[in-house]
Amino acid sequence: MAFANRFINTTAINMNRTVKALAFLILLIAFTGGVSAYTSDQIISNLRKIKPNTVDKVDIRKLDKAQITLKMGFASAVFMQPSLAKSLRTRTIQKIELIYTDFQLSGTFNQSELNKARCLLLLKAIPQIKENDMIEWGVTVQTAAKNRVDARKMFHGFIITVRPPSSKAHTRFEISMMEEALKSVEMEIDSVEHREIKKPRKKYLHTGMYLPISKRKRVKGVLYKRKGIWNRPRQMYVQIDTVTRIKKIVHYKPKKTVLSRKYLSFAVLDSTFFTVMDRHKDWNNILFVTDVTGSMSRYSIQVLLWHKLNYLDKRARQFSFFNDGDNKSTLHKKIGSTGGIYHVKGETYEDVETEIFKTMNRGGGGDGPENDVEALIDGIKSCPDAEQVVLVADNWSNVRDMELLEALNVPVKIIICGSNSAIVNLHYIELAYKTGGSIHTIEQDIDNLMELGSGKSIKIGGRYYLIKDGKFVVLSHT
Repeated sequence: MAFANRFINTTAINMNRTVKALAFLILLIAFTGGVSAYTSDQIISNLRKIKPNTVDKVDIRKLDKAQITLKMGFASAVFMQPSLAKSLRTRTIQKIELIYTDFQLSGTFNQSELNKARCLLLLKAIPQIKENDMIEWGVTVQTAAKNRVDARKMFHGFIITVRPPSSKAHTRFEISMMEEALKSVEMEIDSVEHREIKKPRKKYLHTGMYLPISKRKRVKGVLYKRKGIWNRPRQMYVQIDTVTRIKKIVHYKPKKTVLSRKYLSFAVLDSTFFTVMDRHKDWNNILFVTDVTGSMSRYSIQVLLWHKLNYLDKRARQFSFFNDGDNKSTLHKKIGSTGGIYHVKGETYEDVETEIFKTMNRGGGGDGPENDVEALIDGIKSCPDAEQVVLVADNWSNVRDMELLEALNVPVKIIICGSNSAIVNLHYIELAYKTGGSIHTIEQDIDNLMELGSGKSIKIGGRYYLIKDGKFVVLSHT
């Protein structure tokens, strides 16, 4: 028995030393990276402050599809599937929960150091975590283990909750839900306008002559009456005609009825866009740059309905919808030329609805950073006479192209969608600050960002932020 106890104590001591050495090694690796929203030390410090939940045993069979398990062994800081951890680099992580047992082989074993080593390994596998201040962290301790055999049977590691990936089928479902919800909002025709639309059309016609194959002869103006055995190309000329068509424009006004439950259940659980626009009836001649990637349909429908109710007042000058690259893979998304941006003037409701559904159908985003700044630059270029530039942003998605901020020379008002956690994404705060713009949540308008100097702090949502070297640093939660 004494031998067994000595063996267990020796094993525990060696394991403790290994964990400390591993933690120190990973710490060195972690600090060789670039500047991010949080350092590894800050994340670990915050993790240690979290009061753990206690359960008998975590049953991973009851997890849903959005929860991914990164399993480690008992008293181990090594992933059993390291490739799975790396595959999460392109996903939008919403929550990270550390799971371990309270059973220890020895009283000298340091659980805090093991947690630290595990966390540092996670940050090395998914460095993007340090750039994401939106992640909710949690700790759960399992208490049912009475011996090493029990402990080894339990789950240890991290449960990662990610935003469900977007798909063509999901997009079609969202569009169908939007269409049904929009039908349930009763409108009546106020008037019908028939507008004459003239558009130039090019025609390419054959002159009857053929061009020489030789470039030298072409420069001299040599022409032939026949193709010849060389199959000479035809000489063409451009004829421009003006095509006139009559466009039917329907003007609507809302009926004095209560919105249906179907609409309310789909869109108004988070009425951020409606609420912000209702507070700012002074905004006119607006360029709306709107994210229509995955999970934004609840806000896109609000944009559509708001326009349907207000377009007679001509408040919307243009809508620029973006889907982060028309379903391109992440590898093919280049900063400044990701694409998937479509513009439509706000003259009619029908045109705006057609364009937003087209943009949604062509996209497939919603899992990672998006091309907000590229869309803003493209939208402003397409609509330079707008008085207000309003970005309808997905709070859960970082901005892919912050490095393009210097090209933005107008203030951007940012409506933050999906901030029910009272946390506003740092990228959007910085975007508003750098452009001299403002932040707008369902409860708050922050329009004094430019007045803040270095060393000054401000409360946005549920956090206090400090301005340091031109950047916002999280001070604390309320």
